Amino acid sequence: MLDKSKFLKSYIIGVLLSLLFTTVLVLLCTIAFTVSKKIPLDFIEYILIGLTGVSVFFSSLIAGRINTQNGLLLGLAIGATIFVAILISGFAMDSSSVSILTLIKAVVILIFSSLGAILGVNKKDRIHIK
Repeated sequence: MLDKSKFLKSYIIGVLLSLLFTTVLVLLCTIAFTVSKKIPLDFIEYILIGLTGVSVFFSSLIAGRINTQNGLLLGLAIGATIFVAILISGFAMDSSSVSILTLIKAVVILIFSSLGAILGVNKKDRIHIK
């Protein structure tokens, strides 16, 4: 049985943490790119996809530890929300079209967020939030 209030709390925490982690990682990466000036521009998009994957993994892991069940559903919900937020912000910044990188980004985000939430639900120690 799905505990809707616990699911909603863990979902909101997961989405907010993912946005926070992604912002911090992208900021640190931007500083590193600016300082080094040796990273080819072709690799930046792939590095950002990897950073987003790491971010949604850890935020979904934490959300899964808060929630005690339905890790796959929680991970997919967090991943889909983050992907839509990134897609909307990308369209707002420029009128870029959907490409193969968009599909790769969606797959990476959904897999990593699902895996993180499943592992978080299955961990023995929990995070209790009232």
